[in-house]
Amino acid sequence: MNFEAAAVELKVMALFKFVAKGSRQPADISREDFDTVRQAGWSNEEITQGVQYASITAPMPTWSPLFSETYSIRALLWPDRR
Repeated sequence: MNFEAAAVELKVMALFKFVAKGSRQPADISREDFDTVRQAGWSNEEITQGVQYASITAPMPTWSPLFSETYSIRALLWPDRR
């Protein structure tokens, strides 16, 4: 499925692209990627929900680095909450 051809709002497309990158290249997700999705209008909680939904609908091993202790999605979303 080519999500990039979907007729959706730019806000939704930003989340789609973020989730796709996380599923294909989880080690390449950066703070800038999170900032881009936030700037599109998504909250930290909504971003987390999007990642969690993708992780249960996609092969889990692909997303596991985002939930590991060494590369924590929580640390990127809330760096002040250690």
